[in-house]
Amino acid sequence: WITSAGASVQITSGSSLNNSGQLSTLSPGAYPYTLLATDISKVVLVDTSAARTINLPAASDGEYYYYIKDATGSAQTNNITIAPDGSDEIENANANFVIDFNNGSVGIISDGTSKWAIF
Repeated sequence: WITSAGASVQITSGSSLNNSGQLSTLSPGAYPYTLLATDISKVVLVDTSAARTINLPAASDGEYYYYIKDATGSAQTNNITIAPDGSDEIENANANFVIDFNNGSVGIISDGTSKWAIF
């Protein structure tokens, strides 16, 4: 899969990615925020005026992908923590992934079973 910026993302384990090519944004009103199936392919604009947590749904819920962005440029001071559900793994570890650099962003995609990969 090639992103709109021209970056190549490998999709493994027979996964597929359906995308209309259009992205929209989401600004959570309260934190921690748990991503929903309806948030797929949205850019989640995180207000880093304080440390924030974004909770992932269970990877087994579907082959989902999300984009998470430090919208206010303060993630180095007020980190964005991305938390997996239960025993799910992010990059082969049952641990949180932290955005800790200003204006940082990540894409994250599930394998539809128990793992999330950062892209």
